[in-house]
Amino acid sequence: MVTHMKRLLWPLVAASMAASALPGQARTIAERLGHPAGSKLLIIHADDLGVAHSVNVASFDALDRGIVSSASIMMPTPWITEVASYARKNPNADLGLHLTLNAEWENYRWGASSPGTR
Repeated sequence: MVTHMKRLLWPLVAASMAASALPGQARTIAERLGHPAGSKLLIIHADDLGVAHSVNVASFDALDRGIVSSASIMMPTPWITEVASYARKNPNADLGLHLTLNAEWENYRWGASSPGTR
C-alpha cells in the first residue's frame, strides 16, 4: 500500500517542482497583486485581534474601510468569540492566526491553548 501511495505521490511532487520554475513565478509581489513591477506597496496589518473589545472594534473598522489589508487573531484571548463572529460575516477578510503560548501581561491573563493536565 505504501509503495502504491509513493507511486501516486511522486508525479504530483515532480509537477509542482516543475511549475515552481516557470517564468510566471518570477513576477514581483507588486505584479502578483495587480500593480506595475516597480510599484512601492504599503501593507498595513492589524495584530492581536481578540485581545480586547476595543482592539476588535478598531481593527474591524479599519478592515471594513480598507485601511488595513490583513489582521491576525491572537489565540486564545478573551474576546475571540467576537472575532469568530466577524470572520463568519466577512469570509473574504484576510485573517491569520497569532498563536500565543502565554499571556505576557501580569494583570491581564487568559487560559492556555491546550487542555490542562488532569
